[in-house]
Amino acid sequence: MRNFIVAALLVWFPINGFASTAENDIFEINAEGIYPMEAGSSVDLAKKVAFFIAKRKAVDLTQKPY
Repeated sequence: MRNFIVAALLVWFPINGFASTAENDIFEINAEGIYPMEAGSSVDLAKKVAFFIAKRKAVDLTQKPY
């Protein structure tokens, strides 16, 4: 019985520690993407490209300088 309790504690502590650090790593970044539309371009394409640019800027903001 004692071995079971020790094994259960060894399994529970790493999972609990991992879950608590995962919650602390969540953050929100706001980034803006601008795509100037050309004649004949679709609005859907402009939205997709602007969204891609905003996501790329957000990723660049999270990169740590080396």
